[in-house]
Amino acid sequence: KGLIRLRPENGYWIVGRIYGEYHAYDSSVYSLSLSVDPQRVGVFVDYEKGLVCFNDVESMCHIYSYTDQSFNEKLYPFVCLGYQSNGNSTPLIICDDY
Repeated sequence: KGLIRLRPENGYWIVGRIYGEYHAYDSSVYSLSLSVDPQRVGVFVDYEKGLVCFNDVESMCHIYSYTDQSFNEKLYPFVCLGYQSNGNSTPLIICDDY
């Protein structure tokens, strides 16, 4: 199948951290300025409005929103914690609500 670009046009709405810096991977890569490292990230999807919104649940701060998206199929979460060369990271817990 080849390389799949993790972008909205391919069905991936991503906020991530690389080398301590946060980014949103839209049509371009956007650097995000977060005042604190989020411990709990909420993802809100409004299927009808075409919205995918990431929020820091504890501080109630907005992280990034993808707007005017088109969803044609059921959506599934995709989580990648990345490679940890110095051992395991803090465990990931997925909750259906906070």
